[in-house]
Amino acid sequence: MKYSELMEILNLVFRKELPKQMIIQMTDICNAGCPQCGMNVSKDYIRNKLDLSRLKLVIDKAVDMGIKSLSITGGEPLLMKNDLFEAISYASKNGIKYTRTGTNGFLFMNHDKQDFEKRVSKLAEAILESNLYTFWISIDSWDREKHEKNRGLMGVVEGIEKGLRIFENYKLHPSVNLGINRLIEVDDPTYKLNGHFYPDAFYDNYYNGLSKFFDFAISLGFKIANLCYPMSFEGAVYKAESSEYIVRYSEKEKKILYKVIFDVVRKYRKKIKIFTPLVSIKNLMDQYDDKESIGCLGGKSFFFVDTLGNLYPCGFKSEFSFGDFLSLNGGIGIKADCSECDWECFRDPSAMFIPIKNITNPFFIAKNIDKYYYLLNDILYYSKANFFNIRVS
Repeated sequence: MKYSELMEILNLVFRKELPKQMIIQMTDICNAGCPQCGMNVSKDYIRNKLDLSRLKLVIDKAVDMGIKSLSITGGEPLLMKNDLFEAISYASKNGIKYTRTGTNGFLFMNHDKQDFEKRVSKLAEAILESNLYTFWISIDSWDREKHEKNRGLMGVVEGIEKGLRIFENYKLHPSVNLGINRLIEVDDPTYKLNGHFYPDAFYDNYYNGLSKFFDFAISLGFKIANLCYPMSFEGAVYKAESSEYIVRYSEKEKKILYKVIFDVVRKYRKKIKIFTPLVSIKNLMDQYDDKESIGCLGGKSFFFVDTLGNLYPCGFKSEFSFGDFLSLNGGIGIKADCSECDWECFRDPSAMFIPIKNITNPFFIAKNIDKYYYLLNDILYYSKANFFNIRVS
């Protein structure tokens, strides 16, 4: 572990405030048909986007309130790629080191066209010039046809595979992003027969399916991976959720699902750098087992700005808005200890930061002693993985 990284952790332990994170949804416009997302191209509602001038003002205010990590998302952010990368560059130049964005991969389609290499090279150059820290590409299944049919992006997987080789020439390593869904199941699932649910069969099915996904991602050329937990409801501010069967899991299924994720992630962390922290998965396992679990810092240290510029504690509490972000004055925040959703963007860092912050609190340690083992494992792993910088293989 580098000295600077150790000092960051020590500062986190002893400072009064945790490092703050923000997600800005620059657009809810999308060109893919993913049924697991409420923003898919078939949905009929008024779409919005933040123009670049307003986006920069939001970033200015984010810097002023101490944001250290910034994600800019959609919709499909690369539909506004010029504004996107200018905004990321602006954030980086103003002191936000950890910037993230991603894509459904549509730019990798039509890989047999003459302009393909030039198109992907321009994307790689934009990433380099903007100083973007992490870039993800979403894939829904280990089965190419299922993924492409699900999103309506035909031929995109082969394009991604070719694109990764071009990125390699620029020494860039995007992350594959999997939102857990039923397309990772192996064929002919037998965990539901004659109206009965068979937990062991469910575990085996998803263990095999998630393992196949990581093997598939590695075969395509990915060196980094991230998992998103299923969001099985509707009505959130950030419409990257759905009540469709593809991401709808019962409490009984989720209880097993997080055990699967935990076991498979532990197995594959030596084969591909996986951003998903073990301490967070263990925390969600405890939550669904009705054990002591750690809540979310959304609204206290983490925030979400929607396409209209309104500030929320997170992307899912649609009933709780702070109002127009640029018009807000004074302190912003609520008492946070929420576990209403499994949104990894805020649940994962909460499960890491809260135990670090409470490392001098014997009562907290006593209730969460097992999590500290996985937290230490994660910290060492993150350091060895160079904190998943797209520029480091």
